[in-house]
Amino acid sequence: MTLIKLRQKLFLLLFALLSVGLVLPTYVINRTIDTQVKTEITNSLLSHNKAFELYSRSSNLDIGIAALNFSKQTGLRVTLIAKDGKVIAESDSNIVLNKMDNHLNRPEVQNLKNMDYGVSVRYSNTLKKDFIYVARMIEAKDVSYIRLAQTMDFAQTLIDLRTTVSYTHLRAHETGRNGVCRRVGG
Repeated sequence: MTLIKLRQKLFLLLFALLSVGLVLPTYVINRTIDTQVKTEITNSLLSHNKAFELYSRSSNLDIGIAALNFSKQTGLRVTLIAKDGKVIAESDSNIVLNKMDNHLNRPEVQNLKNMDYGVSVRYSNTLKKDFIYVARMIEAKDVSYIRLAQTMDFAQTLIDLRTTVSYTHLRAHETGRNGVCRRVGG
């Protein structure tokens, strides 16, 4: 009877160790990939935000038309906000501007009090989707904030792709000579 209980305890201990050994690395890898993708998208949105500012200043277009053109070229959502939080222009032509909420208290705009740019990942009640938002403060005639956004659908696609690639990379290390990943010089 004692031998059976000892085997059961050893089995349970090994099962627990294997479970933790498989689940923990997967969790860490997924969190790392998620953070990396969001950081890359944030940096890309920040870069596009600055590019839009240059484009809008150098073109002779109405600011709303500039936002629409930029959005069509990049696939990004562009929102231009006045100092008081009123939305001046929005790249989505289906949105009625005077029905939009004041944007002064949006997290990405509020973050500008402490930083050069504000970032927020949240649900858009206007478009009924999750977005990553990046806002910057500028000095222009009517516009005080430029906000660009990318849907989380895009981010999730990148996360899924990287997760698959990372898993394949880990499996390659397990397969040795027949794997994709090989050590150089060793």
